[in-house]
Amino acid sequence: MKKEAFLYFTEDCHLCELASAEIEHCPIASTYVIEKVDVAFDDKLFKRYGTQIPVLFCAGQALCWPFDEKAITVFFENIQRTA
Repeated sequence: MKKEAFLYFTEDCHLCELASAEIEHCPIASTYVIEKVDVAFDDKLFKRYGTQIPVLFCAGQALCWPFDEKAITVFFENIQRTA
């Protein structure tokens, strides 16, 4: 069973589109189900991450933009080590 992660984003965000593409091309990310969550529809998430999006979130840890494939790999490897 794949683990769950979240990409906090908002519509029409160029950086969010870049982040999504980086995640899609990262092999370790394919071992996760990554749910996209639009922070514009969640006041709590908007308050927390609205100025930092895109944000990759998993197991209580956040990876804020900018990130690339290497950073995503390290992020998920660290999560797997602590799980």
